Amino acid sequence: MKKYKKKPIEVLKKELTPLQFDVTQNSATERPYTNEYDQNFKKGIYVDITTGEPLFLSTDKYDSGCGW
Repeated sequence: MKKYKKKPIEVLKKELTPLQFDVTQNSATERPYTNEYDQNFKKGIYVDITTGEPLFLSTDKYDSGCGW
């Protein structure tokens, strides 16, 4: 089984937007309905932006109607 490692903080600060960094590293929360994936239903595997670890398949995604 592959081990996924989080990139160093210095790398994440360079690669992520300020909001992505704040959400992934400081437990911040995005405003609902504002991110680029809110209405995205493309087929594929969604992965953790900090490690590349697979999180879920597009077939697992559903519209909860609450923005989360």
